[in-house]
Amino acid sequence: MKQPLYNSIVWMDSRGYQVAKKAKLKIDLPEELTKLLLYPHASSVFIKWIIDNMKGVREKIKEGKAFFGNPNSYLIWRLTGGKVHATDPSNASSTGLFDPYSLTWWDQVAEMLSIPTSILPEVKENVDDYGLVETGPSEIKGVRIIASIADQQSSLLGQLCTRKGEAKVTNGSGSFVDVNTGGSMVISSHGLIPMVSWKIGNRVNYMLEGYIAFSGELMLWLKEVGIIEDVERIDDMATSVKDNNGVYVVPAFTGLPAPYNDPSATGLIIGLTRGVKREHIVRAALESIAMMVSEIIEDVRLDAGIDVEVIRADGNLSRSDFLLEKIANFSGKVVERSNNLEGTGLGAALLALIGLGKASIDEIREMKSVEKAFVPNSTEGKEKLSKWRVAVEKSRGWK
Repeated sequence: MKQPLYNSIVWMDSRGYQVAKKAKLKIDLPEELTKLLLYPHASSVFIKWIIDNMKGVREKIKEGKAFFGNPNSYLIWRLTGGKVHATDPSNASSTGLFDPYSLTWWDQVAEMLSIPTSILPEVKENVDDYGLVETGPSEIKGVRIIASIADQQSSLLGQLCTRKGEAKVTNGSGSFVDVNTGGSMVISSHGLIPMVSWKIGNRVNYMLEGYIAFSGELMLWLKEVGIIEDVERIDDMATSVKDNNGVYVVPAFTGLPAPYNDPSATGLIIGLTRGVKREHIVRAALESIAMMVSEIIEDVRLDAGIDVEVIRADGNLSRSDFLLEKIANFSGKVVERSNNLEGTGLGAALLALIGLGKASIDEIREMKSVEKAFVPNSTEGKEKLSKWRVAVEKSRGWK
């Protein structure tokens, strides 16, 4: 089996900012397409970085020995013994090389970035024939692969946000806010990312995504520097003090994503006085995540005219009652914590059920299960958001 030419580059990687910036100067695209295709975490900018910087890659492409794939297509390729090089519209739409209207690779953009389309996988539907498993444990050999879906799209499906206006937030290493925009793709003026959520049969569904690069990772960093001893106790720490004591945290470790879209920003803790304790910092850190979620929800309203009513929450950090309570307060929306916090895995399983003909996308809605709901019960939002935005401005331009 052939080996990878380079390590996997994940969405947190900041190299994409400079590649995207240079590409925007060289490529003549309408502004709305530039936002859609050349955002700094698209696969396209990382492919270009590898081709331009890794010795021998261009030669292997010319020889027909190099191919690109998201993790799903790499896994499919490995499982099928290299016989199937394919992906689906949800994963393809995260590459910045995919036309979300025609649901085909965007040859013009690939050519402008000097990315040969020959290295790209075939785009199938989310429920489709992806071949037979030929490698791996004997128990799965001969099994047909019938479904493929991207991480956050799978979570959107797993949280049963199958209708326009339904929204979820996945609080994991980062926090991803995704809102179902139905059969219409919305171009954001705030830097949110429009994507295909899934295509099943002739039915194409779209979504808008905004993300926070560091949420669970922010908690781990606080532990690494000694502010937190046990991540499981963050709620105890945050609620042991009555407020944040004037402390605000901006978790811009790799710049600020939408709506700021500023790679020059760096992380910041401001408002430190002699009376500040570790607990105030932990509380402020959790509040910062909630405030960023609320900003994304507001940007969706401005971009798509969608006034979200309920935000469904999954991901490990959603175990925090304090965080979900603050998301509810700052956004003014009801937040529902799912009984199943592994929304991505659940979504993939539900897609497989659909592929097997055991359920339809409408029938799975009956499976909704809420563990706890958080209703907005405070007016603290406007004042704290205003101060936090002042802190954000101080973090910008530092790098």
